[in-house]
Amino acid sequence: MFKSMVVAAGALAIISTAAFAQSDASSTTRITRTAPDGASSSTVIHRHVNGEGDVVTKKRTETEGSGGSTVTTRRTMTDPANGASTTTVTRQTTEH
Repeated sequence: MFKSMVVAAGALAIISTAAFAQSDASSTTRITRTAPDGASSSTVIHRHVNGEGDVVTKKRTETEGSGGSTVTTRRTMTDPANGASTTTVTRQTTEH
């Protein structure tokens, strides 16, 4: 009987961990860098799971220097079932 309880407790722990991992599937990271010449770069990475179960990663990088600025947006969708990914990249440049 004790063995059954240990197995049941282990199964419950695994299920609880999986449920917790699914509920905490969204994250945001911000990275800021400044070069000695005054140029700066800021990157924001946001990850979440969409309604179809795909992991969506959005990365937006803003770079500004003496010659102008660039905004690069990258969106990657990954299907966890087969690992296939689709990436879309958009770049906007402004000259000073």
